[in-house]
Amino acid sequence: MDGPARSFGADFDPLSEIYLADPYPLLAEARVAAPTFYCDAIHHWIVTRYHDIRHICRTPALFSAANANSPLRKPCPMAAKALEEGGFRAVRTLASVDPPAHTRLRKLANVAFTPKRVAEMEGFVRDLVTRFCTERLREGRADILRDLAWELPALVLFRILGVPDNEVPRVKTGSWNRILFTYGRPTDVVQVQAAEGMAAFWRYAEGLVESRQQEPRDDFISDLVHAQDGDALSLPLPQAAAIVLGLLFAGHETTTGLLGNAFRRLLADRPAWQAICEDPALIPNAVEEVLRFDSSVIAWRRRTTQATVIGGVSVPESADLLLMLGRSSPTLTGSTSGGRMRMSTCPSGVAHTSVLARRSHDSKPAWCWKRSRRASRTCDS
Repeated sequence: MDGPARSFGADFDPLSEIYLADPYPLLAEARVAAPTFYCDAIHHWIVTRYHDIRHICRTPALFSAANANSPLRKPCPMAAKALEEGGFRAVRTLASVDPPAHTRLRKLANVAFTPKRVAEMEGFVRDLVTRFCTERLREGRADILRDLAWELPALVLFRILGVPDNEVPRVKTGSWNRILFTYGRPTDVVQVQAAEGMAAFWRYAEGLVESRQQEPRDDFISDLVHAQDGDALSLPLPQAAAIVLGLLFAGHETTTGLLGNAFRRLLADRPAWQAICEDPALIPNAVEEVLRFDSSVIAWRRRTTQATVIGGVSVPESADLLLMLGRSSPTLTGSTSGGRMRMSTCPSGVAHTSVLARRSHDSKPAWCWKRSRRASRTCDS
């Protein structure tokens, strides 16, 4: 690597306070000075440019998803023991498998997640949002995350999966333990606690799958358990449980981040906010604009299957890559209009992927962080 790349590699840390406070200036600087570099702090190759990231995501034979959900920090012996004794099973599925296995799993999941099921949710979602606004946003001021964005996405997901509404605390706690264990850098003590919590989360997901196998209901989990591919084969129960666990985690956290970012971004841009108030037809594109500025997940991972070159830099075989998705789109990095919200047009070529994490004094979860959890805590109406 040349001088700038070596400098970035030595200084960059996606768990540092500077990065967590605002990642985008550092990423913008890296895209110019060192688009690909090795990060000593987390032992990953950092990839910052859109076209490189797009190529990596579209070339699974060369860039595997095998490490997508691997712990950033190797489990200490006590944490590994907690996982084993807690019955946790590290089953690779969807996000962490490559084609053709990924293709088969996705088709089976899609059998259960049908357009009809999604369309049937519209009335429920509309009524739920209306109730939340009526009951919780009444005084002219509101904590948007606490009063709206924290619970609402989980309740929508629960209706699809067939999970009782009162399970929000359990699922939120399980999600946090998985974030902390997988994407954080916890101490041994905290890692053991997270491992125990993650094992309990796995047992919960496994129990949901087992109950639907025995007594099917009209919900996604039942459809998933009994779905069959073209060879009349169903998912093994561990894989079905892994998919349910993934949905119980990622199926609401990213939407919480989106809602928080949307209010923060749009309330700071009063012309955009006013335009939406006057013309609700602008809302779909406003969602795309918020994601263009603040993706709910700002990075993802891959692993090289052979030595290759990324952004002019030689990267060895079996190298772990951290793809910096946040604001990598050309509409934000190479365009004069990239810094403004565009309410009437939908930008093309924007890639949105990804996992949301919270900050912790014990371990600062890395690339998944979104600052909306702090910055948008309270918004005036």
